Amino acid sequence: MKKVMQTVTGFGGNCEGATLATLLRMKIEDIPSFWEGIDITKPPSDEGGVIYQKNLNKFLAKHGYKSISLGWEEPTEESVQWVEEISKQIGVKHLVAGMSPRGYMHSVIYEQGKLWHDPHPEGGGVIPCQIQFLMPIFENVRDDYVVVPLAPTPKMIDSTWNDQDKIETMSHNARNEFIYKKMIYAAMIEAARGGNE
Repeated sequence: MKKVMQTVTGFGGNCEGATLATLLRMKIEDIPSFWEGIDITKPPSDEGGVIYQKNLNKFLAKHGYKSISLGWEEPTEESVQWVEEISKQIGVKHLVAGMSPRGYMHSVIYEQGKLWHDPHPEGGGVIPCQIQFLMPIFENVRDDYVVVPLAPTPKMIDSTWNDQDKIETMSHNARNEFIYKKMIYAAMIEAARGGNE
């Protein structure tokens, strides 16, 4: 797999284009700007994030994928540990987002819990806070659904046991959301590994 470097740096750069080009074995020239329709002279906004994700998923759909990002908005001690732990379990190269040494969000590739590729010429990696999955698109499935097993697998159930102390302190809704997310993460990891351990 050839590591592709970004050709545009700074806010509005193409770091994610470079990491996707690497994983999809494409040339950087074949990846469009996901910043189209966003005023990069203004600070980042929720509206800009929605436009960016729409542009990203429009491109990925042409290649049979959809982007699903899981994690935190900004890096925390917990996010760093979570990204590293999940990354070790995935077993394949994958996208990670986090805060770069230059002070803005940046896309890199991790493998086995460690930085494998930083497309920025200065490098430096990220303080990680999100894992981005490229999920295959299945026909006739709603856009807001993720395909998971019909019944929880043993891995999905086991994924919630390590956090019993944390779960007991949560409100009912927070506990349900936490358990749901943990089980979805486990299902995604199983799917990425083909259901084999």
